[in-house]
Amino acid sequence: MQEVLHGDTNNDKRAYKYFGKTRLCISDYEYIANVYNTAPFKSIFIQPYSTNIQYVLVEGNLLESYNYCIGIGNHGSNTYSDFKVKNNRFVKGGFGPVWLNNGVGFAEWTDNYFDDPSDPEHKGQNIASPN
Repeated sequence: MQEVLHGDTNNDKRAYKYFGKTRLCISDYEYIANVYNTAPFKSIFIQPYSTNIQYVLVEGNLLESYNYCIGIGNHGSNTYSDFKVKNNRFVKGGFGPVWLNNGVGFAEWTDNYFDDPSDPEHKGQNIASPN
């Protein structure tokens, strides 16, 4: 089963605790999770709560948070795999772009940059893979 989220602006956090779905694609969103100005919120938080997650694609998003922009970690015996993060922009601030709380890390991390509104493609400093 797959869930696809595409093309929207959202001024709220996204938390995915999986109940039966094993694939997720998030693309072309603007996630700004700083509206509460409090530490617990991430732009995207993914946790394999009740099943393993076998594929996640986060692509073409603008992410901002007072915490980490992307948070991911295993839950109990449930794991994640094949997590790809491609061509995203991260607004500087908070604790950083990514929080990994165990697991295998990212299968692919390419073309992810800090946001630079003065650049036509918003490409600021390249962000190295957090693996």
